[in-house]
Amino acid sequence: MNKKSVIRFVVGVCLLALPGLTATHGQVTKSAMTPVEVARRIFDAKGFPALGKYITGEYKEDKGHPNGKDSRKSATFRFKLLSQTSRDAVVNLTIPNKSGSGTDYYLFFVKQGVWKMHAFRSLAMAGFGLFEKNYLERLSSRQVDSVIAASDPKTHGLFSSREEYSYKLGNARLLALSDDELIGYFNEHRHQFDELKKIIIAGKEELERNKTADIKLAIQNQKPVEENWKKDYKTLFITYVPASDMDFKNAVELVIWGMVDNLVGYVYIPDKQNVPMMSPDHIILLRAMGDGWFLYKTT
Repeated sequence: MNKKSVIRFVVGVCLLALPGLTATHGQVTKSAMTPVEVARRIFDAKGFPALGKYITGEYKEDKGHPNGKDSRKSATFRFKLLSQTSRDAVVNLTIPNKSGSGTDYYLFFVKQGVWKMHAFRSLAMAGFGLFEKNYLERLSSRQVDSVIAASDPKTHGLFSSREEYSYKLGNARLLALSDDELIGYFNEHRHQFDELKKIIIAGKEELERNKTADIKLAIQNQKPVEENWKKDYKTLFITYVPASDMDFKNAVELVIWGMVDNLVGYVYIPDKQNVPMMSPDHIILLRAMGDGWFLYKTT
């Protein structure tokens, strides 16, 4: 190896040691950014001059909004890769708030030469639940008693007992948690969730044994089973448990909150073959928590 070759080799090694550089056919080129790296650039408060090259689909139709310039200057962002294949990826964007919690968003990417963001999603209409949380937290003990005293058993009021008030407040507080906090809550009560899962599976098996084409009788059979579930899932501040498959096949779905087709909750999927893919059209979050359990959101 002559002197010039040695120099070229040393320079090449030094260049390859720099982040973001690779060698292709003897030439040094900048490597493609990962989905998380693209997300960081898009949500950089200073802007992203090459934004147009890294967006497509509906996000491009929205002219690359929201992005880092749309947020307050003091805002901070946390990014987490949720899934990635050779052509699709989902990145979780969390914006922490003053309370120490945070709001979660989901960035969908497609590989078109480079990773391009094509959709921005979050749990829709969750503001209704957050409004309820703020309202319930502001009530004094005397005001709670006043609401209970004025409640009409013939109509569906906000709450009609101390127990119902505590349940609704606990559920609303759960809705206000970030994804990381919801997973933390699940892990803290994992044993209770596992026991609830067993009760629900046993109930579903009973309904399957008593399956009938008579709709009236089917509903009659379903009611006591669901009532048996309710006393257990309400202690965990779950809103309801679908008796039949809704968003997942052969699964146990525990809904924390839902309005129309916008849901957040926990789901147990025993068979990996039945685990669906995330998409901007329906299941915008499916985050594994171990042993077949997932945190999920739909829209």
